[in-house]
Amino acid sequence: MYVNAVAIDGVLHVDPTAERGWYQHIAQDPRVRMRLPDGDIVFPALAKPVQDPAIKARFGADRIVLQLVPRP
Repeated sequence: MYVNAVAIDGVLHVDPTAERGWYQHIAQDPRVRMRLPDGDIVFPALAKPVQDPAIKARFGADRIVLQLVPRP
């Protein structure tokens, strides 16, 4: 599955709606794996809810903004 991510201040963010199936999985288990297009390396990360109103304002009001934080 491909999901668009936005880099803000060097941190990747995704912005699903609550109805998206992949968000339902993240809500249960925030551990994700990401791979850049055409890349072979998989990066483990945690999807953490964003609390900063300035960052949240950059996305639609109906979106859940998550930052992707590297994990070991």
